[in-house]
Amino acid sequence: MFTVYPFIPCPIAGVRGELYCRLKQATITGNKGGKNMSFCWATIHVKDMPKSLSFYEEIAGLKINRRITPGPGMDIVFLGTDDSPTQVELIHNENEQNHSYGKDLTLGFRVDSLEHTIRVLSERNFTDLQGPIQPNPDIRFIYISDPNGVRIQFVEQT
Repeated sequence: MFTVYPFIPCPIAGVRGELYCRLKQATITGNKGGKNMSFCWATIHVKDMPKSLSFYEEIAGLKINRRITPGPGMDIVFLGTDDSPTQVELIHNENEQNHSYGKDLTLGFRVDSLEHTIRVLSERNFTDLQGPIQPNPDIRFIYISDPNGVRIQFVEQT
């Protein structure tokens, strides 16, 4: 039996928001001696590391926490914030250029102002914006794709 506690806030630098939704920091209490687990990171195998870093640093507001070069043609970067252990891991391998991303994978970022986020995306020529969508009076969101085709959701909650 597991108990999952979702939607624990993870502040994001730059957009003064919180990483949440499908990339939520979850505390899971298992049945093996009461040990806890925490969500650490989500990994994205990227086609172009500079474009991906630009997106996650400048648009999502994350910062590089560490960078590893495990061998020739391979680069691993962990991005996040000082306030949260939850990170995004980007992996680029020159020998692996054919990546498949599930159409149902979404990384969600909470933002203070959806209008501001839309304006920033527009200024940076993101053309695949979907929304805003407002399923109820307390939440509005948009979708875009990162440089690798991973679906990103920006959410404003009142």
